[in-house]
Amino acid sequence: QEYIEHVRTLNPVLTREAEDILKSYYQRQRQMVAAKCRVDSRTTIRMLESLVRLAQAHARLMARDRVLAQDAVATISLMEVSFAGVQNVTQS
Repeated sequence: QEYIEHVRTLNPVLTREAEDILKSYYQRQRQMVAAKCRVDSRTTIRMLESLVRLAQAHARLMARDRVLAQDAVATISLMEVSFAGVQNVTQS
C-alpha cells in the first residue's frame, strides 16, 4: 500500500541516454515505414509520446525519479512484443 502511494507521487524525467534510445527507435520505425517494412498507421508522433509515457511508467514501477536506459529498452521490448502479437492476430 505504501509503495503504491509512493510511486504514484513520482514524476520520472528522461535522461539524455533514455531520450536518445527512444528517439533512435522511433526514427528506425519511421524508416521502416518509408521502406514499406512496417504499417504506417501505428508509427505516428503518438507512438513517440507513448514510448515516453511507458518508459516513465517503468521507471515509476522501479521507484526511480529518472528514466534510465534500461527503462527505454524495456519499453522498446514491450512495443516489439506488442507489434508481433498484433501481426500474429491479423495474419490468423
